[in-house]
Amino acid sequence: MASPPNLESIQIALVSNVPYRVQKFSTMFQQSTGDDLFDLHAINGDVDQIPPSQPFQCLIIDLEGFPNPLNLIRQIHHSRPSLSVIVIDAECTGDHIVNAVFAGVRGCIDPDCDSSTARQAVKNVLNGLFWFSPQVMSKVIFRLLETRRPQG
Repeated sequence: MASPPNLESIQIALVSNVPYRVQKFSTMFQQSTGDDLFDLHAINGDVDQIPPSQPFQCLIIDLEGFPNPLNLIRQIHHSRPSLSVIVIDAECTGDHIVNAVFAGVRGCIDPDCDSSTARQAVKNVLNGLFWFSPQVMSKVIFRLLETRRPQG
């Protein structure tokens, strides 16, 4: 389990190829809520543009526009295993999210979520929890149970 972050300054990288989402999420994390300070770095393009020296605690990837997001997530998890990964996906209910969990994703947020939901997702994931809607969490649990069930 990841150690709790310093909530005075949470360093987040946002990778998205969708300009209006970059703007929306940048605005969300710039708003002060009192206790938490989020430092969001928007990266338009690919995760290769994330500076390796930057001490990001969380990576939010907008899956729209990436041809093979599962391979991308696996690469990130392999190269930076301590980095908590959250995806933005309008299809957070599909089996691909279950596969994304196996690849290293810790949470999924809807592109239309509100500011408090996005912020809570980041805080929970950085505190070692998963963040999904109840429907997605149920699918993840059922899928995990299926993989653990004895064949016979």
